Amino acid sequence: MRYLLAMAGAAFALALISGCDISQRISELRTFGNHPVVDRVTSEEVDSTRQDLLNIQKPAKITSIRGGTSQCFDYALERDGKRADYFVSFTSQGWANAWGYSTCSKEVAAGSLSSNERIKRPY
Repeated sequence: MRYLLAMAGAAFALALISGCDISQRISELRTFGNHPVVDRVTSEEVDSTRQDLLNIQKPAKITSIRGGTSQCFDYALERDGKRADYFVSFTSQGWANAWGYSTCSKEVAAGSLSSNERIKRPY
């Protein structure tokens, strides 16, 4: 239950920050929340690496970020006739450090992928 509340809170915060329609973000979370890529990077139990995600699914596009020191993966998620863009960016050491229902190019343009810090989990 805590996991679902955390995911709903994260979806709400992301929708507010991105300026997108909240109902669209909630719909994406419901539809794609258990997609293997989304499930892996949002797991509270283990941090994800670039290789973990390559083992699950090849991204539709790979973008060099932070002056070529790291990468960002674009995924085209599909389920039940619906489609959503999803990105995952990595540190220079290969750890996932940002993800969400957007594209790498939009996040780079917004300045959201400038950090090379690994996610700090409270466990």
